[in-house]
Amino acid sequence: MSSWSRNSSPIDWCEENYVWHSSIAEFFNTFSNFIFFPLGFWGLYQIHLLKLPIRFYLPYLMLPIIGLGSIYFHSTLSFAGQLIDELSILWAINFCLMFQFADRCGKKGFFLHLSINQVYLLVIMIGFLLSWLGILMPILNAPFLFIFAILNIHLLRQKQIQISIFSKKYNLIIKTQLILFFFTLFIWVIDRIACYTHIETIGLIVRFLKLHSIFHILIAISGFSGISIGIYLYRPDKRNDFDIEFGFGGLLIHVIQVKQILLY
Repeated sequence: MSSWSRNSSPIDWCEENYVWHSSIAEFFNTFSNFIFFPLGFWGLYQIHLLKLPIRFYLPYLMLPIIGLGSIYFHSTLSFAGQLIDELSILWAINFCLMFQFADRCGKKGFFLHLSINQVYLLVIMIGFLLSWLGILMPILNAPFLFIFAILNIHLLRQKQIQISIFSKKYNLIIKTQLILFFFTLFIWVIDRIACYTHIETIGLIVRFLKLHSIFHILIAISGFSGISIGIYLYRPDKRNDFDIEFGFGGLLIHVIQVKQILLY
């Protein structure tokens, strides 16, 4: 069976297959990914307004690509779709490391003698290495994603301490996003376990609640907000030009120009 063939992936989530449409394996898991598109394009527009370097565009650019990869995977359940889905997330996290590592150029430790272009090359090499390992041993992709996500959170925390941002608003933003992120991971774990459990009742409950679809929506919001926090922290020379705010009823964290008029 080809890697591009339908149902060639070893992963099959709890949603019943081909129930709502003969060409779409997991209907709700497929269409819940469309949230990645407006979030990614909105983030790109904000970065354009702020006139930031290209490295700050890349994480937002990956959000629609993640959406496309996940749509393809859940609509076909192909092994190739699974890899595209997982590796696009890995590259998004990797590009977040790009602007975090770039901030360390010329400073102490490993980055003391590295130029910014060398940091870009290093991050791209790491991305290709992990992608190669992920293709050879797909079972490693989930651990890679968890480790890199936690590494990003750790680096954000270090940067916050370094530049001493401890306002009430910022602390509330961080607490809210940490709760959202770990709750989202909890949903993923429960969904993954339930899909392979022999306890039929648990599987039925998870299938009824459409947990993986909820996971898509929450991880898109969490990812967008995490990128926004990182951009805010890693542009200290422009901190007076923009801020981060709760948007859309507190669901999202996004960067704004200080003088920008918000319309919602």
